[in-house]
Amino acid sequence: MNTLSGKIPPVLGELKSLETLNLSHNHLSGDLSGLDEMRSLISIDISYNQLQGPLPNIPAFKMATIEALRNNKGLCGNVSGLEPCPTSPDNYENHHKTNRFILVFLPIGLGTSMLALFVFGVSYHYYRSSKKKVQEDEESPGQNLFSIWSFDGKMVYDCCKILL
Repeated sequence: MNTLSGKIPPVLGELKSLETLNLSHNHLSGDLSGLDEMRSLISIDISYNQLQGPLPNIPAFKMATIEALRNNKGLCGNVSGLEPCPTSPDNYENHHKTNRFILVFLPIGLGTSMLALFVFGVSYHYYRSSKKKVQEDEESPGQNLFSIWSFDGKMVYDCCKILL
């Protein structure tokens, strides 16, 4: 209960002869990788912190009880009462990086794909409607060019008779 906060400093792991370590009831966060080399540690209590990640592979953590580890943010390991780690300590961090990658880039990729489909759809619709309009414009003059001549043949005959 020293109101310690932040990550466990790597300097602490350099205490090679330390046998008992009690960091309980603090505000420590992050992982326990700084304690990996403390082979002489016999007893550990890191309860009531916000620590996460796999337990170090040293005797103190292999013999630790759940009481010495409880009420942390997300510790994992081979201690009864803890969740087992995803696959191995090395893959724990990679697992979270993969999840973060998916959460960030999947929505961006889907959004970009949907935008591309929308632009393609609008372009295709515009192309079809402009092509149809061009065809109508090309056909229209040919149909209506002599419409007055074919409207009433008698009128054309009378008109031409006067001119002759």
